[in-house]
Amino acid sequence: MIRAAGATRGAIFADSGNLDAFSRLRTSFPYTVFDSKQLIDKQPLYWDDQQTAGAGTVSTYLANFAATRLDVTGNVAGTRVRQTFRRFNYQPGKSQLILLTGILTAEGGAGVTGVTSRIGYFDDNNGVFFQRAGSVLGVGVRTFTSGAPVNTIVAQTAWNLDRLDGTGPSKLTLDPTKTQIFIVDFQWLGVGRVRFGFDIGGVIIYCHQVFNANVLVVPFMTSPDLPLRYELSSTGTGAAVTASLLHICSSVQSEGCQEDTGYALGTDRGATILTSGNDSNIYALLAIEYKAAAANKFATIAKLQYSVMSSTANATFRMGLLLNPTIATPPALAFVSVPNSALEAAVPAAGNLITAGTGTLLSVLYDSQNRTGVIIPEIPTDLRMGATIAGVSDILVLFVQPVPVQGATSFFGSINWLEQV
Repeated sequence: MIRAAGATRGAIFADSGNLDAFSRLRTSFPYTVFDSKQLIDKQPLYWDDQQTAGAGTVSTYLANFAATRLDVTGNVAGTRVRQTFRRFNYQPGKSQLILLTGILTAEGGAGVTGVTSRIGYFDDNNGVFFQRAGSVLGVGVRTFTSGAPVNTIVAQTAWNLDRLDGTGPSKLTLDPTKTQIFIVDFQWLGVGRVRFGFDIGGVIIYCHQVFNANVLVVPFMTSPDLPLRYELSSTGTGAAVTASLLHICSSVQSEGCQEDTGYALGTDRGATILTSGNDSNIYALLAIEYKAAAANKFATIAKLQYSVMSSTANATFRMGLLLNPTIATPPALAFVSVPNSALEAAVPAAGNLITAGTGTLLSVLYDSQNRTGVIIPEIPTDLRMGATIAGVSDILVLFVQPVPVQGATSFFGSINWLEQV
């Protein structure tokens, strides 16, 4: 809708789904930061799927639905969570748009006492989400600014844009037992606006918005770099029935574009040589992971590059990057903080062999001593370093394997990356 605003101001678009979180006219150029479709399986490389508390929960892949169903039992206390390993970089000044599909109350009933389902962009400490607690539908903002997670839940009856109960501007009534396209967009900058809504009939209908600028005295949440999450929990106080949540599809988008901001960092073996035996074992050459502090896991690690060099004449070898392989110990990997980084790095010893067939192979190449020091360019991938629901970091390992079997061979290596925080 356009309304006249005087000759000096020109046309003004009314606040609606036509505008992004920063009141800029939406066009057809969103930048996809991440998307997930479960066409083949649960996408275990993207999603951690755990019973995080209690008992009696289960997660089931439904091939014909291209979806995963989370189940709890109403009279058994337990929590089931599906959360992306990766957290998604927010660039200040951009509208972050989150789209998720599923069913908050997939058991098809009116909600189960003591059972809460949540779908959104959040973790244990911060975020935004839709929820159904028993039969009460609402939206929530979670903040850790006090040093402990605090949820502010607004029930459907108090939504300030459209209660979606048939009496609002859209005249639509929301059915939480049916599939929905859930939408959140937000400004962060510490104090921006958050909007919650649904795409129904091809139209975005915002149901509630939260203003923070000129209202709060602290940021509304500690970090905007958060994972996607589907969560179902039971307090054990309900009936002995199964309650379910359906997880279908999701996307994180930066509206407008997203630049490669951040800073370039790297780590290497220095002057420490790794010398292989007279074999074709797979040797861990260099390893990186997130530092233990949870706050450091907000960094996005992108544009990975690596290099391997052998100082042994006529050496030929295989090299590449593995995510979370099994590494033999002793000796234990000694991780040391990378200065000005969210990461720490370890320089493995010759005894830190990698078990063949373990981990996820992100990149592999063959090379020889005749091309010493070549830098392998970035391979574009959505599979980035992340952490489990419990905060356990991924480990990325640069490996080398002499091929064919040859005598003792000396290797050096480095890893470089773009770090976005």
